[in-house]
Amino acid sequence: MQEDLSAFFGDFASEVRSSLGRTFSAILESEYAGVGEMPETDSAAYSLICKSADLSAANVGHGSVLTIECVEYV
Repeated sequence: MQEDLSAFFGDFASEVRSSLGRTFSAILESEYAGVGEMPETDSAAYSLICKSADLSAANVGHGSVLTIECVEYV
């Protein structure tokens, strides 16, 4: 039995558009952290949470360009 995650993505997700024009829902997380000893230096670690079936359906793989809220990510 598979769990239905549609409600979770419906409440918190953004629309993602692949370079092929296909769309799916996902949650983009970006955690910021200081790098080294200088507090002025920041780094971001991005992660995209989505259903694996949506990635397959949108033909998304390593190196794909995804657009989320008018920003492109590779």
